[in-house]
Amino acid sequence: MTAFDQRMAEAEQLLQQDQPEQARALFQELAAQPDLDAIQRGRACYALGTVLYTLHEFREGCEALNKAWQSFSAELGAEHPATTRVLILLARCHVAMDDMDTGNRLGRQVLDILRRTAKPDDPQLAAACFFLSSGVYQVGQLDEAEALTREAMGIWERRFGHRSVEVSTCLNNLGRIEEERGHLEQGIALHKEAVSIRKELLGTHRETAFSLGNLGTALATAGHWQEAVDTLEEALACYAAAGVTSGFEIEGYRANLALCRKALAAQTQKS
Repeated sequence: MTAFDQRMAEAEQLLQQDQPEQARALFQELAAQPDLDAIQRGRACYALGTVLYTLHEFREGCEALNKAWQSFSAELGAEHPATTRVLILLARCHVAMDDMDTGNRLGRQVLDILRRTAKPDDPQLAAACFFLSSGVYQVGQLDEAEALTREAMGIWERRFGHRSVEVSTCLNNLGRIEEERGHLEQGIALHKEAVSIRKELLGTHRETAFSLGNLGTALATAGHWQEAVDTLEEALACYAAAGVTSGFEIEGYRANLALCRKALAAQTQKS
């Protein structure tokens, strides 16, 4: 093992130990080394960009991922799996910065490459479809978002089966799409299926709580006040059991719960 590989392994171990800040510092040190070859620089920059993305440092993440993309493209070619993997995350990073034009353009670019070169069940193809679907959803292109989400879900179903975490994520997004269309009951049904899968596979977990929160919000939008209250209470309890008691999502669900309790009380008084 080279000294570079050893240091990369040390940084990856820090990530596994839930120490992203320490991993970032080590990846930054590695990416800045002047004597790296193109593959080593691409690996270090991709790892750094991935950590920065998870830390929500999107601008810096885009810079690192762009360097990785350039290194891999020059050395391996634009259609190599290492290059397309970087491009998928780079597109996603731009979307996270609300740079929708760049993010969706890069997302379409990598999807076009993978549709030509990847096998039909390639996980990268599923990821490219899924992340582009999120981008086009955010600019209101619901039909394309649904088609891309279902394409991703079909690939993941063939690889992992219907009751998989990947499929549950697609179901969650499909539920949101139906809500946007005003098809509230269809959206609720999709959210319920996502919750069922995540409860089975993940149990008490932040992602389970997130799906419960989405379901509770959909139930509230449809005026199912008692079920919404019960579901949002369950979501907050699940978050707490998973060790999460604050944050944007939690505050949003707490606000929704308060509104639902108020609406339920008013409904009870009328009856």
